[in-house]
Amino acid sequence: DANGISRVLINLVKNSAESVEDSRDLIVSVTTQYLPSEGIVRLSMADNGDGFDEAVIERVFEPYVTTKVKGSGLGMAIVQNIIEQHDGRIFAGNVEPNGAIVTIEFEYTKENV
Repeated sequence: DANGISRVLINLVKNSAESVEDSRDLIVSVTTQYLPSEGIVRLSMADNGDGFDEAVIERVFEPYVTTKVKGSGLGMAIVQNIIEQHDGRIFAGNVEPNGAIVTIEFEYTKENV
């Protein structure tokens, strides 16, 4: 479902853009990996924003969890739902010295290509 995956990527880039201060340029790095030994395809998106708030990082995919003044707290829950509908896994974390990383993994088999 290209529309669903597109929505995931747009949401992640939007979150990255909202996490960087106005005076700082946003850098988003996307890395893709095919790991046949693990049978997965991995996509990681990292940014140089403020990262995930430590108070909510463990619950970032739960509905209504947000630290944004105008946020609904639904974006990452929707992202996780879309990824899981495609039998994928998603992980979120912070990177040093600053920024966030979201990693998405899908099983790679001849049947699902």
